Amino acid sequence: MTIEKELQDSRVLLCDDGRAGLHLLAEMLADEGLQQVALIEQAGRAIPELKRGGPFALLMLAIDKARPEAGLSLLRTLRADTLAGEAPLVMVLTEGDAVEICSEALELGADDFVRLPLRQVELSVRVRNLLRLHRCASQRRSFDAAVEDRVGARTLELVRASETFVRKLATICEVRDCGTGMHILRIGKYVRVIGEALGLTPDACELIERAAPLHDVGKIAVPEEVLLKPGSLSASEFEQVKVHTSAGGQLLGENESQMLSLAAMIAAHHHERWDGSGYPMGLRGEEIPLEARVTAICDVFDVLTSRRHYKDPWSVQNAIDYLVSEAGRQFDPQLVDLFVRSIDRIEKIRETYQDLPDAAPC
Repeated sequence: MTIEKELQDSRVLLCDDGRAGLHLLAEMLADEGLQQVALIEQAGRAIPELKRGGPFALLMLAIDKARPEAGLSLLRTLRADTLAGEAPLVMVLTEGDAVEICSEALELGADDFVRLPLRQVELSVRVRNLLRLHRCASQRRSFDAAVEDRVGARTLELVRASETFVRKLATICEVRDCGTGMHILRIGKYVRVIGEALGLTPDACELIERAAPLHDVGKIAVPEEVLLKPGSLSASEFEQVKVHTSAGGQLLGENESQMLSLAAMIAAHHHERWDGSGYPMGLRGEEIPLEARVTAICDVFDVLTSRRHYKDPWSVQNAIDYLVSEAGRQFDPQLVDLFVRSIDRIEKIRETYQDLPDAAPC
C-alpha cells in the first residue's frame, strides 16, 4: 500500500534523539512514495528545523522508553510554541510496552502513535491517514481564507451597520426608560475599568466596553406603563420586566459581530445571581459568564447612585456598602472587591459622564 500521488510531496520530519533506525525508517517511507523526508537526531533541533524548513505536514518523533523526557519536552514546546505557517501533525514511535509514554504523548498533543518494532503495512496506513488529515485541514483553511477574502468587506459593512443600529436602539431604550443616555455610557466605562483590573487584554476590554451598554436593549419589549410605573411592581408586572433579558439575548443573538454576540450574552444573563436565585436561567457562581457578572455590578452601582423615577440617588458609599453586603449572594465576591478597589476611577467616570441637568428623572 503506497502513499497517494497527491500526498507524495508532503514534507515529513523524522526526529529520533540519538536512536538507531532513522535511515531505515526513511527508506520505508521512500518505498511508500514519500519524496521529501528530512532527518534530525536531536529533539532540541526539531523546533528550529520546523520554523526554518517548514511547512512540514508530519513530525515523526521516536521516544526512547529509557529516557523519554527529551521527546516529551519537545511535545510540550510544540503545544506552547506558535510555529510559522502550518503546524505539523505528530506521530510518536516508541517501544511496544511503553503504554504510559504513549498516553502522556497523546495528552501533550500527539495525533497518533506507532509501537516498535515497525510493521510497514501499519506504518503506511497511519502515515497516509495523518497526511490526508493534514491535507484536508490545509485545504479547509485555504477555502476559509478565500471565502473570507471574498465576503469580508461586505460582511464588515453589514456588521458595522448592525452595530450602529443596535447602539442607537439601546440609547432609545435608555432615554425611554430614564430620559438620559448617560447611564449606558457610564456602564461601558465602568466595565472597562474592571476588565483592566482583571488583566484582560486591551482588545477584550474594548470589546466589553462596547458590548455592555447594550445590556438593557430588551426593554424595548416591556410595556411603557410597566417600565415607568412610579410605585412597586406587581408580581405579573415584574414578570413582564424580566422578559427584557431573554428578549435582549434574542434580539442581539445570531449575529456575525463578535461585539453583538457578547452583548447578547450579557443582555441575557446580567440579572443572574451568584447564589443561583436570579433570572432567566437561575445560573449560579461561575456558570454565569464573566462579562455578565461584571456588567451586573456596574449596572446596579450606577442605578443606585442615579436619580430614577422611583427613587432618589444613593451616595457612593451607600452603594458600595450595598454591593459588599450582596457579595456572595447577588454578586461575584471577587469582582465586588475589584470594583471597590477601583472606586477612584469609577468616581471620575461618574463626574465626567453626569446626567444632563434638565433631563427627566430616571
